[in-house]
Amino acid sequence: MGFAYPWACAMTLGVALLLSCTAGWVGMQRLRLGIKAPEMTRVEPGDPRGDEMFKRAYRIQMNTQEGALVFLPALWICAFGWSDQLAGALGGIWIAARVWYALAYAADPTSRRSAFLLSQTIYVVTWLGGAAGLVLAALRV
Repeated sequence: MGFAYPWACAMTLGVALLLSCTAGWVGMQRLRLGIKAPEMTRVEPGDPRGDEMFKRAYRIQMNTQEGALVFLPALWICAFGWSDQLAGALGGIWIAARVWYALAYAADPTSRRSAFLLSQTIYVVTWLGGAAGLVLAALRV
């Protein structure tokens, strides 16, 4: 028995792995700093800001979750309505862009713009591919 949409399935697993990795990094930062849930910061005496790397890791995780929430439906609509292979290719680019985003944000939050724009562009193209497939299907009815 095979998958009807192997590329969309593979990219969905890739997105799940990316989400797991970002959550794991936040967990590692929590352990490193001794930040126990539900606390979000551990401010040392005299430091009003908290740990910069923990804040970056947390924002990377949250931004990735927010992006995945809107990207995954677009991926599947594109796979169903247009092409599994197209959805898979776009999913691979989106994942790569989000990894680039995470690495850029971790190194310097101001350097994440290009990676963000690429991931947003792929998201829009994926939605357009799905929408085009739906329109074509509606016209055939």
